[in-house]
Amino acid sequence: MQTTLAYWAPDINTLTTVLLPGGSSWWVTDAQNGFYQLWITCEANLVWVPAALVEPNYDAVWQGALLPPAGN
Repeated sequence: MQTTLAYWAPDINTLTTVLLPGGSSWWVTDAQNGFYQLWITCEANLVWVPAALVEPNYDAVWQGALLPPAGN
């Protein structure tokens, strides 16, 4: 994933100050309106990021498995 600010909802008008660093790995929990919802930690709310900034993980576990359609 590229470095990006997170959103509270799958809407460009809900930008937060939460910065997610590029090269990090997150769990995608939902997809809609061209955004992916991410689980980033147990203590945090779920956040959204533009789907265009997220790419598959090519580690030994996920091996580049496709991400769900983001509805865009």
